[in-house]
Amino acid sequence: MDYLNDWEFLKKLFSYHVQEYWAYFTCLDFTTEKVLATISGKIISGSGNVTAKSPVRRTASLNMIFDEQTGKIINEKNLIAVDKKISFSLGLTNPFYGRHDYEQYWAYGEVITFKMGVYFITSANATAAATGGVVSVQLTDKMGKLNGQPGGILPATVAFHERLIFDANGDYSTEFPLILEIINECTHHFGGESFNNIIVEDVPRLGRQVVTYNGDTPIWFNINIDNTGSFPATSFQIQANKPSSWPANVGVRKNKGEVIGYLETPLTWPGELVKKSGTNVMQVLQDIQTMLGNYEFFYDVEGTFHFRQIQNYDKTGNAPLLIDPLQPNAYNQAIQDGYIPKYAKDIYLTEFATNEMVISPAFSPKYDNIKNDYICWGTRKDEDGNELAVRYHLAIDKIPKDSRVISSVDGSVLDWGGNLCNKWIVAVRRHSPNMDDDNMIVRYDFYRNPNNATHILNPTDDPTWFKMKDGFWVPNPQDAPNVGEKYDPEIYAPALQDYFPGNSAAQFDWREELYRSALMNYNNSTTGNYDETKSSNYDAELIAEWREIYDPTNFSGNNSFRSLWIGYFVDPAFPNVKAWTGYTPDVIIAPQKLRYWLDIISSDAPIGRYGIDKIGRRTYTNENTKINEVYPEQILDVVFFEIPSSANDPDGTELYAKQQEYMSIGQNFCQLKADQMNMLLAKNSFGTCYEDVRQAFMEHTIFNSGITLQIVPIWYLDVNRVARFSNEDLGVTGDYLIDSIGWNLGQGAPTMSITLSEALVII
Repeated sequence: MDYLNDWEFLKKLFSYHVQEYWAYFTCLDFTTEKVLATISGKIISGSGNVTAKSPVRRTASLNMIFDEQTGKIINEKNLIAVDKKISFSLGLTNPFYGRHDYEQYWAYGEVITFKMGVYFITSANATAAATGGVVSVQLTDKMGKLNGQPGGILPATVAFHERLIFDANGDYSTEFPLILEIINECTHHFGGESFNNIIVEDVPRLGRQVVTYNGDTPIWFNINIDNTGSFPATSFQIQANKPSSWPANVGVRKNKGEVIGYLETPLTWPGELVKKSGTNVMQVLQDIQTMLGNYEFFYDVEGTFHFRQIQNYDKTGNAPLLIDPLQPNAYNQAIQDGYIPKYAKDIYLTEFATNEMVISPAFSPKYDNIKNDYICWGTRKDEDGNELAVRYHLAIDKIPKDSRVISSVDGSVLDWGGNLCNKWIVAVRRHSPNMDDDNMIVRYDFYRNPNNATHILNPTDDPTWFKMKDGFWVPNPQDAPNVGEKYDPEIYAPALQDYFPGNSAAQFDWREELYRSALMNYNNSTTGNYDETKSSNYDAELIAEWREIYDPTNFSGNNSFRSLWIGYFVDPAFPNVKAWTGYTPDVIIAPQKLRYWLDIISSDAPIGRYGIDKIGRRTYTNENTKINEVYPEQILDVVFFEIPSSANDPDGTELYAKQQEYMSIGQNFCQLKADQMNMLLAKNSFGTCYEDVRQAFMEHTIFNSGITLQIVPIWYLDVNRVARFSNEDLGVTGDYLIDSIGWNLGQGAPTMSITLSEALVII
């Protein structure tokens, strides 16, 4: 069919003002689908639909003129009868055939055909006419064989999750089939589909179960701690300290209860999959589809059954929260890194880049799809079994500017221990979170001991007045209350991080700014509640959670935030200062242990056109008790497997094959003896708050616009293909996914209507 690659010819053909249509029916045996005969008839009228989101993807209705014999539709010997399947092709008379000005199109033949699908005839009627028999047929694709129309009904209760194996003595054992085996067997045995006609894609035979360590003594893995590589075959030691023979950059320790890797397991049905008599095969497949998640099943135009992952971008893949448009090749790099899946060339269409084939476009952006405030709640139990809430909050909003130090020392005093210290009166130019006042001045007191450089906040200092002097805000005597501004240190505490006061580059995390604003709103209320005119939507959560994550005054004790960070991270701008002092190390080392986190994407970023400060707060929220972590845990890429017993593998052939299998793909693995398998405990995971929000972010930062096009029929179109559409009048240019196609033939010009939804596709 060379004409399918000749777009200029097809454009002329589809746009030709006089068209004649034919139906070509290839009649197939009901069971074997062996070709019996081919008949053709002129189409008087007809209609059809192709729908991507329905298992029954293709339906059609045709009125045709056949010969008199074909009209006897209840005769089983007839080619149109109840026991036949029909492969239907639409024929279009080639108007250029035989014309000397279009000799280049003669080779395509007198009739141009387009495959429309393989169908069952669900109903038919015939009428006699002078010109021949007029036959009307209703067609549905082969999913009818699975949904109970012609077939696919279970004759008895069936347990699909297990099967009994009987031996010669009548004894039996139970096996648990793989999910892909259930799909194949169900479709073949109860749906009557040939195994050769079933394609199950993207359903693996093995799944990976995340496992935790159950030993009381730490376990050490000989993996490089700098993530630059690892040993081909990973070994481990169970002991308190790292093995002395291991190199300095090798050795990862895991304690009881921590995730240590994966256990490969056959991907079988979790639990029971039992269906009663009268259930159809399609219902079984829908249960499997729901369990697996992002999957679909359908029959294609050739009548082949597919079960596979959905190809749509808006349902698959990982996308970074923000791609920097100023970075060269940022999008290409994101594609290369696997964040944005590329569509194959064969499903990318450019037919709608211009309006030549479009009769009437209608554009409908869904404004209510836009969200700029995302919150996901989950729950987990602590060591005592108490349920704790976990949540992740992401917003597109204005980020408060960090505090800046603008003043310095006030003299020498004694601290509470009698040590001589420099007393620093530190005025901070603090930007208010709502950005209404960029000159708010906050006062902090520090004492610096020259011997140990300890900075101490004075929590009992009296309120101090400030005034501007020589370009700096400095303390002003309280007996001159009419000059300057008054601030209470207890309201604005805690103090600066471990930066030297007076350093103009010193600053806070912006979340600390929001937290302090929340404290001010709370403390300024006589009832202890918030002043709603001043509070933000982050106040309550920050007051409840923020000090568990960040506390710059937590300076003392071996378990203080400050002491735990010693030796971990240094800010390159301040090499002599611990940049992360004030945070709990879990923020970097073990984010999966956090119960809360707040992220804000600046409304100054490109996506900021949807910012809260611009279009108001539009909240997405989800509560899922199965989610038990804010962030996913970084899991060691180690697969565990049990060493076969000497009885089952006397010469070690099976063990050697397993080792070679993993080593050939560079997979770290650990071999365990049978009595060591109890070190592994399965960890159930249903995603994280972060992953839920990331998916929602991808889906709700586009208008999810829909386009409906009335077009000149383009007969080779199919759903789930990406089309580029451009229309200057509507101001629309972009990539859209074809969701459905409808066509009509009859009086007047043929029409085709297609619906498309916005797709984030970059080719």
